[in-house]
Amino acid sequence: MCRLTIIFLCLLLHVQVFGGEKPVLKFNATTVQIGEPVKVVLVYSHPKDQEILFPDTLYDFSPFEFLKKEIYPTRTIKDESTDSVAYTLTTFDIAKQQGLSLPVYLFTGKDTSIIFSNTDTIQIKRLVQDTNPDLALKSNTQFQDLGQTFDYIFWLSSTLGIIFILGLAYIVLGKRVKRQIKLYFSKLAYDKFKNDFDRIISQLDSKKRTSDLDKLLGLWKKYLQNITNKPTTTFTSKEISEFINNPKLSIALNSIDRAIYGGEFADEVLKEVSILKIIAKEYYIKKQEEVKND
Repeated sequence: MCRLTIIFLCLLLHVQVFGGEKPVLKFNATTVQIGEPVKVVLVYSHPKDQEILFPDTLYDFSPFEFLKKEIYPTRTIKDESTDSVAYTLTTFDIAKQQGLSLPVYLFTGKDTSIIFSNTDTIQIKRLVQDTNPDLALKSNTQFQDLGQTFDYIFWLSSTLGIIFILGLAYIVLGKRVKRQIKLYFSKLAYDKFKNDFDRIISQLDSKKRTSDLDKLLGLWKKYLQNITNKPTTTFTSKEISEFINNPKLSIALNSIDRAIYGGEFADEVLKEVSILKIIAKEYYIKKQEEVKND
């Protein structure tokens, strides 16, 4: 029933934006409780040869938090195409009214432009109401002597001693310690990435959901951004292929894009995504060597 409602909402918004220039955003409810999931639909009509991209799982939906998204097939009439996506969000913000506006990314050659939707708002339904907002604060001015139990001299001398030892260690071992710390945290970040990557791969192998494939790509982009200091989370597949000159990577990214945005989830995609893990390991090894030789 909920899915039929979302599809009806997409069709309704399609009528509103057809021929327009601005994306249309609409919540499927007028009120929501704190922590309760709520769906919001983003629809955009554009020339059929225009390449667009909606916000992914790494986008900041503040004051809302992202739960999941559903991509609907493109509808094309003559030279006009309409794309739509439904996001499931939740909020823990206590503001009575909360609004949301989302961007659509337009690709023209090597340039990228952004166009924002309208702002739609939703009311927060409170479960606990103020029963008596005019209650007066009752003060208690009776003095109670707690006494002094904190040993300032002991803690001050201990703190100065620790600072002295750390300062001496930094002077003696300084550069070597910093190098080891960098290597440790670099390995920690890579191990976490590898574990998360393998977990999502196992989900893909059994369920073959495009949402899991989208999470996998987002995880890889984020790790690549952290280790290269490049904004790869905002890069398109074409931009990443130009940044990393690897033919196998270009093929894999194209297959992933077709699966996520075109619904063409072929079994070959599961084999091709392994190149993402290989690229990540190469950059990890390169980073380790740079730190060791610093």
